Amino acid sequence: MFGGYYALNAEKEFTSAAIFKIDQSKSGGISLGGELGALANLAGLWGGIAASILPTDQVTGRIFIEKIDAKLNFQADPYFNTYDPNSIDPLWKSVIKRAVGWKKSSTAPQETIWQGIVAKYTKSIVLDETPDGAVKIVTTHVNPKRAAEISNTIMDEIISTLENKRNTEQDARLSYLSNTLAKALSDLEASQSRLKQFALENSALPLESFAARSLQLDGLREQLSRTAELYDAVVALSSMLQNKTTDQKSYLALRQQFPIVDQVEFRRVLGQNEIISSWSWPDASSVDAVFDTLTERKNRLQSQINASQIDAERSGLALETYEKLEREAKIGEATYTVAAPMWTTA
Repeated sequence: MFGGYYALNAEKEFTSAAIFKIDQSKSGGISLGGELGALANLAGLWGGIAASILPTDQVTGRIFIEKIDAKLNFQADPYFNTYDPNSIDPLWKSVIKRAVGWKKSSTAPQETIWQGIVAKYTKSIVLDETPDGAVKIVTTHVNPKRAAEISNTIMDEIISTLENKRNTEQDARLSYLSNTLAKALSDLEASQSRLKQFALENSALPLESFAARSLQLDGLREQLSRTAELYDAVVALSSMLQNKTTDQKSYLALRQQFPIVDQVEFRRVLGQNEIISSWSWPDASSVDAVFDTLTERKNRLQSQINASQIDAERSGLALETYEKLEREAKIGEATYTVAAPMWTTA
């Protein structure tokens, strides 16, 4: 009996549904692949719209409700705004509040109104998805026209919000492409200019120059090493002549310590017979003259090596600079080559 009475006398509530589906083929239009797309993702500019509807918690959140309140005026709707500043609690409720020590809420009236609107909105507005992927907004209200108005307004606001988001992302993508293309072109021109300037101020073939300097330095070092061997052998020979130890045993000891003594080059320097089996002790004066010549040659080679080493180091630095400039030019050209077709398509 109570249920029947409630059903006959309860306030009627109506539901209105708005069903819509956003075409995903119109969700942006521009896509980037490869390295440029990865850079855009890292920059946070290429998120895209992953779904055809805003998150449910965003649509049912207070910020969204306050936004559409300008069109729907929930505060003037007694179904949503049940706050009555002049209401008086029934006697039984007042007695219970005094018994439990209930204190009057200190919340501002406007905040209390909004808390009630949000709570009613959350119960009365339901978002769902149909099996074919469409969005369904169901609104409950005592006025069927008002329910339809709320559902359509929420639908329009969702579509407008998604469209604005889509346009913002589109603008961000175009701006990203434009800035990337401009920077790529600027970097390409700058790197090519530096490369040309380097070629004008230095050798256009730094690798060949560095190789030639290195070979020259190695050759001078080899000559110095050979001259040092001759020099040490002549010093030992001069000491034997001064000590008059010029027997066969001394010669064998000299040859064992300095194998170069039996080589044609050593015999030729001393002006002796170049036949290895024949050996005769040279004059001390001849040895002194050869000693002076080798000393001068050592000093001259060392000076040449010092100068050649400086040239080789300069060539190495030039080669390093050239390779850096060439690498920057290739990177700039590759970036511009990738960005230009993307911008043309956009």
